[in-house]
Amino acid sequence: MRRAKSLLIESFQPADLAPMPVSAAKLAAMVSDPDGSVDDIARAVELDDDLTNCLLRLANSAWSGSRRQIVTVKEAVLRLGVAHVLKLAVGRHITPSLGQPCRAYQLSRGKLLRHSATAALVAEHMGRVTKRHIPGVAFTAALLHDVGKSVLSRHMDVEAIKRMRGMFRHDPAACLKAERTVLGTDHAEVGALLMRHWQFPDLFVTAIRRHHDPDGKPDPVTDTVHLADATARLVDNGPDEERIGIIIGSGPANRLGLTRMGLESLHAAVMGELDGTNLSACRDGSVTSQPSSKTEHTSAAR
Repeated sequence: MRRAKSLLIESFQPADLAPMPVSAAKLAAMVSDPDGSVDDIARAVELDDDLTNCLLRLANSAWSGSRRQIVTVKEAVLRLGVAHVLKLAVGRHITPSLGQPCRAYQLSRGKLLRHSATAALVAEHMGRVTKRHIPGVAFTAALLHDVGKSVLSRHMDVEAIKRMRGMFRHDPAACLKAERTVLGTDHAEVGALLMRHWQFPDLFVTAIRRHHDPDGKPDPVTDTVHLADATARLVDNGPDEERIGIIIGSGPANRLGLTRMGLESLHAAVMGELDGTNLSACRDGSVTSQPSSKTEHTSAAR
C-alpha cells in the first residue's frame, strides 16, 4: 500500500503539483536545524535566481519597513528572518496547486488555498497567545498541511468522487473515514509521503501525517498545525461553541497553553489580517503576511 501511494505521488506530482525545487528542501532542513547559519541559508537562496530576486524585492519594499537599501541576500535574510524566507520559498511554488478546485471535497477554486493560508496565519500568530515557543517553521507546515487533498483530488475518478461526496459532511473525522473507505488512504498520509518525496525534514512529515492525530506523537510543530487547522475552520465557517470547546479541551491546546481567551484573541487577529493577506507578493504567488513587532529578523527566528 505504501508503495502504491508513492507511485500515486510520483505519477501526479510532475503534472499537477509544481515540483519543489532543491533549494526549498535545503532551506527547510537548514531552518529546522538549530545550528543552521544565516550564511548557509543565504548561499542556498542564491542557488535560486527567482527566489533571490523575489527576496530582495520584498526586503526593499515598503512592506518590510527597511530604512536602507538591502543589497545582499544575507542582509535580506537578516531583515526578514529565516522562517519568512522558507515560507516565501515554499509558498511561491505550492500556491498555484492549492488554488485549484478540489471537486471531491466540494472546494471551488481558491477555497483550499484560503483555508491553507488561514491556517498558516494562525500558526504565525500562535506564539503570541500560548505559553510555549512556536517554531517559525510551523507557518510553512501549516500552509502545507492539506496538500494531500490536492493530490488525491486529481487521482479520483468520477465514481470515487461521487462516493466521497456521499460520505463527506464538512467534518474532519468524516472526511478521513471517507478517504480511507474509498481510496484506502487519507490526505494526511499522502501529504506526508509528498514531504518525503520532496525531501523535507522529518518534522514536516510528522506534522502533516499527524495533524488530525497529534496525540500519537506530540511535538510543538504538530500541535501547532493541528490547532491552526482547527482554528482556520472557525474562521472559514464562523464561531461554533462546540468546536471551540473541543479545541480548548484538546491535548495540543493543553500542551501549548492555549486558553479560551487566547483562542478568541487568535481568531480575531487572523480575521483582521486575512483580508489583507497578499497571495501574490511575487509573480509566482507566494503567501505573505506582515511580520509582527515580535518577529525576530535573525537566525533565531525559527
